Amino acid sequence: MTIDLYTWVTANSQKVNIAVCELDLDVDVHPVNIGKGEQREPAYLKVNPNNKVPAIIDGETGIRMFESGAILMYLAERTGRLMPEDPAARWEATQWIFWQMAGLGPVAGQLNHFSADEARGAYARDRFRTELQRLVGILEGQLAGRDYVAGSYSMADIALWPGISRYERLGLDLGDYPNLRGWYRRIARREAVQRGFEMLQPGRRPPLPSA
Repeated sequence: MTIDLYTWVTANSQKVNIAVCELDLDVDVHPVNIGKGEQREPAYLKVNPNNKVPAIIDGETGIRMFESGAILMYLAERTGRLMPEDPAARWEATQWIFWQMAGLGPVAGQLNHFSADEARGAYARDRFRTELQRLVGILEGQLAGRDYVAGSYSMADIALWPGISRYERLGLDLGDYPNLRGWYRRIARREAVQRGFEMLQPGRRPPLPSA
């Protein structure tokens, strides 16, 4: 199974970067520098008309996919890995992927945007910081008494982890969330996660909060 991976160093892209490393897939990596606007070039728009990263093309099936959550679920189905076999556990993992896509990911992105420039407004920063804290509190509760979000390590964890890896930028103190901190460190130590994290920045390592 050969995958053309169109990606960058964003948290959204790193979900798929990590997934292909965890699955040990044969990958041709195509960096798409969004800072230079490469996501809007005609050649890339043929891959993803929504001009965002990441996107993939499956070399065996010819299927083109965009939207990181959909890509994770596609790769899990194609390989038969990283999603639970038990139906109840599988749906639990699926709901957390959707929760990340609809909640945690967008809120963290908005907070990062409005925190980058004081002129963008204190109201917006406070609004998204409050909502992020609420969402992180939900995740903290979900991780009580378990190592991973849906029981076993799965695409749900891969979907969630890259956004949490920006905890310093987002002003999150993982010391306030012991279950989340343990989960975060557990995943950060995985060799495939480290390879995915540094895919376009060799030698870069995930930040690690104190134990």
